[in-house]
Amino acid sequence: MARTKLIAKYAALDTPDLTERIYKTITDHIAEKGIEDLPYLELNGRWTGKLHISDGGWRGDFDFLNPVLSMCRVDREGNVYADKKKIEKRVAT
Repeated sequence: MARTKLIAKYAALDTPDLTERIYKTITDHIAEKGIEDLPYLELNGRWTGKLHISDGGWRGDFDFLNPVLSMCRVDREGNVYADKKKIEKRVAT
């Protein structure tokens, strides 16, 4: 991989606050739109640094793409919350 591509791949998403940004994105989505569609949604992290939740997604070389539910926890009452430990695990890979 060329140096410029390597920098482009990691520079915008590799920030110290990435976990917090993902956590906020998921929490805001749940607050605004509920949890009904979460099994079908993915969190998309564009190489530009933009985060978005949708049922489609960018599938380019420089993109971060994970199912939203893989970064959430569900309690016994059926409440869904973003989970920072699971987010950190996904970000680390």
